[in-house]
Amino acid sequence: MAGDPLLTWGNFKLVGKGPMLTSAHHCADLENPNWMHKTCGGKSGVKYWRTRMELVPEVYVVEMEPTSYPRAPIGKKRIWYHAATLCPLTMISYDRQGKMWKQWEGGFDYYERKPGMKWIEGCPDKFWMWTHVHAHDLQSNRMSRFLLRADGARWLPCDSG
Repeated sequence: MAGDPLLTWGNFKLVGKGPMLTSAHHCADLENPNWMHKTCGGKSGVKYWRTRMELVPEVYVVEMEPTSYPRAPIGKKRIWYHAATLCPLTMISYDRQGKMWKQWEGGFDYYERKPGMKWIEGCPDKFWMWTHVHAHDLQSNRMSRFLLRADGARWLPCDSG
């Protein structure tokens, strides 16, 4: 099966279609040092990346279950895919009791190098890629954030409660 070489996921179901407000584009902050995003929210004001949201006119919501691992802590997950590109935009995992557990949300953008701009060595002058991720444990309310940086540190975890 292409895309899942360990055959972890199965019982795929299309459970919804419709519009979604998400950070599908215009999320890079190329004008900021190292492309760092500003933060907002939470008690300390740094829980979330400040992102630009847009209305995606149609997404597909696909539900799946782990099929090869009977003791997996995840009971199922739902992924929201952009209908035009099939890019995964958001994912929610559910525990074995069916309660929402973890939510993942990515942001994306088209990067274009301008004269004098700091750039990741070896990257093309134009490319499309993710910009940031929010990974939120909804049961503990713990947030992990990471982003793509101009200095090449592609995974910069920023945990916040």
